[in-house]
Order: sequence, then structure tokens, then C-alpha cells
Amino acid sequence: MFHSSELRYLRADVRANCETFLALCKEAGLNVKVTETVRDDEYQRYLAANGYAAKTATVPTFHSVKAGLAFDICKNVKGHEYDDLSFFDRCGQIAKQ
Repeated sequence: MFHSSELRYLRADVRANCETFLALCKEAGLNVKVTETVRDDEYQRYLAANGYAAKTATVPTFHSVKAGLAFDICKNVKGHEYDDLSFFDRCGQIAKQ
């Protein structure tokens, strides 16, 4: 199984957008961590089978190593990666820019 959080695996335009997003978040004081960029089909099936992705989230996905069209984020604060709704709301506002 293969999965990565490295930006280099993203398609060039998506990587540029991700880098811009991260810079804008940093400027806004948001401590963002990219948790995943790409994954192979085997890892996607593993996520779906174990409840980490919807059962309908089958392959191919935007996270496919062949696509490199998506990245996942969290708050880069140990123990509070996903519990701050206002953090994600603000990230969403920045992403829409």
C-alpha cells in the first residue's frame, strides 16, 4: 500500500494551489498540516473497508496516484487535529479565494 502527504506527488497546478492555500493560512495564523495527498487503489480500498472513508469512496479517487488532484488537511495541534470547527470554517473561506 502507498499513501503520502508530500506535495510533490500532486499535479503541478494542484500543488501550486495547495502551496498558495498553505501560505494564506499561515498569514492568517492558521497552523495547517497536509495529512494526505495521494494514495494507491489498495490503500483507498483499505480506508473504505475500515470506515475511514465512505463505503462508496471506491477507486479511482481524486487522491489517486494517477491523478494527484486532492489533499487533506488538519489543524497541526496534537490532540486537536479535527475538533475545531472554526479552524475548518476559516480554512474553507481561504480555500474559496
